[in-house]
Amino acid sequence: MKSLFIPNRCVLMLLLLSCAIFLAGIRVNGYVFDENGEGIEGAFIKLGSRATRSLRDGSYKIEARGDSLQVSRLGYEKKSVKAVAGRLDLVLKSQPILLPTVRVSQSYEPYFQAADMLSVPIDPDRHYYSAMDILGEASGTLSQDTPLKGEHQNLGLLGNLPRHTLVLLDGVPLNADGESFDFSLLDPQNIQSIQIIKNNASVYGGAAAIGGVVMISSKQPSKEADEYKTSLELGSFGYADLRLSLKGGWDWFFYRLSLGMFNADNDFSFKPRPWWTEQKDGIRSNNAKQQNSFSLGLGASFKNILLTLQNELEYYHRQLPGTINFIEVYRNAYLQGFDSRNRLNIESNLSWLNIRGQVWANRTKSLYDNTAAPMAVYKSKYEQQLDKAGVQLSLDKSQGLLRFNTTTAYTCSEYDNHNHLRPRDSIHVTENQGSISLKGGVDKELGDWNMAAYLAGRKDFTQKEDLSSGRVELEIKHFGFLQTSLGGTWGSSFAFPSYFDLHWKGDSQAIGNPNLKSETSQGGQIWLDVSGLSYHLRCGAHINTVKDMIHWRQVQMFGNAWKPFNIGKAQLRNLEVEGSWDVSTWLNLNADALFTDARDISSLPFDKAPQLMYTPKLKYGLKASVSHWNQSIWAKYSYRGKQYLTPDNLATPLEGYDLLDLGWETSVKIWQARLNLHLKLQNLINKRYEVYPYIPQPGRAVYFGAQVVF
Repeated sequence: MKSLFIPNRCVLMLLLLSCAIFLAGIRVNGYVFDENGEGIEGAFIKLGSRATRSLRDGSYKIEARGDSLQVSRLGYEKKSVKAVAGRLDLVLKSQPILLPTVRVSQSYEPYFQAADMLSVPIDPDRHYYSAMDILGEASGTLSQDTPLKGEHQNLGLLGNLPRHTLVLLDGVPLNADGESFDFSLLDPQNIQSIQIIKNNASVYGGAAAIGGVVMISSKQPSKEADEYKTSLELGSFGYADLRLSLKGGWDWFFYRLSLGMFNADNDFSFKPRPWWTEQKDGIRSNNAKQQNSFSLGLGASFKNILLTLQNELEYYHRQLPGTINFIEVYRNAYLQGFDSRNRLNIESNLSWLNIRGQVWANRTKSLYDNTAAPMAVYKSKYEQQLDKAGVQLSLDKSQGLLRFNTTTAYTCSEYDNHNHLRPRDSIHVTENQGSISLKGGVDKELGDWNMAAYLAGRKDFTQKEDLSSGRVELEIKHFGFLQTSLGGTWGSSFAFPSYFDLHWKGDSQAIGNPNLKSETSQGGQIWLDVSGLSYHLRCGAHINTVKDMIHWRQVQMFGNAWKPFNIGKAQLRNLEVEGSWDVSTWLNLNADALFTDARDISSLPFDKAPQLMYTPKLKYGLKASVSHWNQSIWAKYSYRGKQYLTPDNLATPLEGYDLLDLGWETSVKIWQARLNLHLKLQNLINKRYEVYPYIPQPGRAVYFGAQVVF
């Protein structure tokens, strides 16, 4: 076992880098609103020699030298204000005007952004029922879970395993311990924006980023006008959801509070297998879900320092039915627990340096109980708790055409698994981990051209092994009637084995392997992005090779048992295409497709190797949105190809399936309040399908809700 330490030379490197950073510009961020307090998308913001545009919710971020901030948008008066570091919200007055074409450079992240970072479109006029509703709008994403409220929801990128998708919430890693992240624990109403970095991105967050990183920014407390919201949703399968939220503040102090609760029976009918003697539809019962959520954000601003404290807490109770061929073995099984996330951020935008400090503490605790099943074949009852706490410091610097960033972090973890039936098989593990990363490069404008080249590296220090990751990025842009971007990346990543993989000894069917090594990967991508006045097209090609993949295999240990080993090697090749077209001011069309060839090359060359399980070769979607006056209607069609069920591909694969969803939104102003109504028809064609064998998926569902905003 190696002792955890951060080498003195790394600390010295960080100090020297901090001292070597010279005079730079200031960083300004905030929102652009209209006179009704609604965010303005596409406002042109200029500070000194740099410019950007506001996002769909009106938010913007810009860093440059300059004394004044100029803001303009077609249909609004121009505005110029004194530029000050920190948050600066702006209100534009309505006035039809004609603006010339401008060249902009857009920034999504408050710090160093990846060249291939993409923002997931979040429609401000659409109601999202879950975080997966938002992520489903992005190309290259795939969720294989039951699309019902409260069900476990994870996400894979470009055909990679869900546990190879690193999730960052306001910069805090949520699943660096080797498990996939459950997006159902996130309230979609608390999500401000989502960005995705695809293909080997450990340099931006650490372990688990083999497939990429999902970077989620939560809604921050800010100096916006006071607001109160309440909403009620009802739907199929006994679904009901109630939410309250409010925000407000004073000159230097502001807050945001959100409360929510939902209940869903989630019992639905399914078609029996053709060879079953039972002819009538079965019922997927013992499937109820309940969840209560609490979110609090506090903020304070002092000159050029912004301080925010945020907390999210979710309590849940989930009945967990087994597969339909083992109904009585798992009847009455349930999982209950809570998830707590807490973080304190301090950000300072000095005239010569941008600094961000962060302290966080997260706790996940759950109890699984399957002791009341009629057929007590797999009796089990255990309680898990994972505590993670950490501190992180980031420094950013721009000097002319040069860009620099360094981040150092330290994390403590403690994992407990208490086996109620066999206490001697309980698990207790503590781990410490440190990391340091450095990124630098050039960003140069040459007339109508812009070229950016970056090199990044990261070192993670653990008690068991030290791991390195890196990334090279290059992007060339041309501005004109057509805005074109051509770029590519090449990088390496890693993923830790989970505590379950390493230490599990809770039953006779499975046993962990403490000798597992971390998975490693290497791969890259190239892309071409073209945007016109009313359309956008992007095409990308990816390749990724994963080594030491962890596979569970059956072994003989006093009978048959399952045990994980580092025996796998896989290669994934992808072609990704997406596009959008604003046909008119009221009609928008979108399409995306992902072609994946993912193979297990552990013992055979790629052209002869079998396909990876549960990885469709084709996934595509078509969407149309119609908006007129205060009405919005959308339709989305999606298709997923067949999936293989066994490593040798000999078993009959699951057939592909298609789904059709429809939605409607409207908003009406009543006195001093605004009433928002929304309706969603899910799986309109009532498709009966399976993603995993003997786990049926729900048919047609209807959801309706109303929200009142004061």
